[in-house]
Amino acid sequence: MVEHLAPDRVAEVPPLAQRPRHPDIDDVVLHSETIWRTIDGYTDEPAQARPQDGARWFDACAQSLAGRIVDLAASF
Repeated sequence: MVEHLAPDRVAEVPPLAQRPRHPDIDDVVLHSETIWRTIDGYTDEPAQARPQDGARWFDACAQSLAGRIVDLAASF
């Protein structure tokens, strides 16, 4: 999403030596504090980022958040 929202803030990063291991939970990406402290702050391959993917993910997050806010408002 950063590649989409602020491409000037994207820099080259070194590749990961190995991907962190974490529990598999359907539709959930879980990163513990320990994992974040051991992996340089990213879990994927930033060099493969594409602005159009960031735009799609940002739109999906915004739509999901909007839906949750509407649901919350309707519950009052």
